[in-house]
Amino acid sequence: MLPPGRAAHAAGACRPGGKILLTLSGWPYGYARVLLTVNGDHAAEGQLLGGTVSFMSARTHPAPAFGNPAHWAAGLPDASRAAWHGPERITAATEEAFHLRFLAQFAVPDAQMTTVGEVVHLVDVVTGSATALTHRRPVEGS
Repeated sequence: MLPPGRAAHAAGACRPGGKILLTLSGWPYGYARVLLTVNGDHAAEGQLLGGTVSFMSARTHPAPAFGNPAHWAAGLPDASRAAWHGPERITAATEEAFHLRFLAQFAVPDAQMTTVGEVVHLVDVVTGSATALTHRRPVEGS
């Protein structure tokens, strides 16, 4: 995600009407580019750009260790719940999955994604919350 003060610093260095192109990223490897335009108050605003191209990530520090999978997996419920989509919806090498990973980072900015065996885990390294995404099983009656 965009570090605090980064846009303000860049906007302060630009004249009104100047453009700032940034890559926004997070640890689940979803990226987006945003094109900002500096206004008369030296603030900047803009829209996300389409596509999956990225460069020079704004997040320059490495992800913190997410700990031992046995510790956070132990807190997961024994029974699973049926889901509309399997983990490939967010892990696939598609543009849709790329953007879904980026959007998921807004909901849980400290989350990391890892795969253990065939199970995809999303772990919030700050709160310790975790979820396991397994392949979709057919739901009875559908």
